[in-house]
Amino acid sequence: MIGSIRGAIIGAALASSVGFGTGWLVNGWRLGEQIAAERARDAKQEQDELLEAIAERDAVAALNEELSRDLAAASENIRTEIRYIEREVPNVVENNPVCNLGSDAIWLLNAAAAGGGSPRPRSPRRGPSRPLSERAGDDDPD
Repeated sequence: MIGSIRGAIIGAALASSVGFGTGWLVNGWRLGEQIAAERARDAKQEQDELLEAIAERDAVAALNEELSRDLAAASENIRTEIRYIEREVPNVVENNPVCNLGSDAIWLLNAAAAGGGSPRPRSPRRGPSRPLSERAGDDDPD
């Protein structure tokens, strides 16, 4: 009888060990499939993000190229306008007898062209701007 109890205990231990090993193996296969599925999902997500980043980079490069062309065209237009102004302004000033600016006006134009701040204070008048014969009956001191 002692031999049969020992045999039963050994058989139960052996059966438990085989059952535990088999369960462990099956669970490993199941978890292995889950891990493989998660890895595949992560790889797909990384690939999608990479493709999105490449598309965004290409769009930025295309926009940069378009803006560079627009800037070059605008710069050429500005150069053309500047050449025209440089060529025509001396002709207008030389051929226009009415263009007779005073020193204050010329100073203001030069200051504005140079980006100057406040205008030069006016110098006191040395005399009337119009002859007295024209100012007769006029209440305005100028």
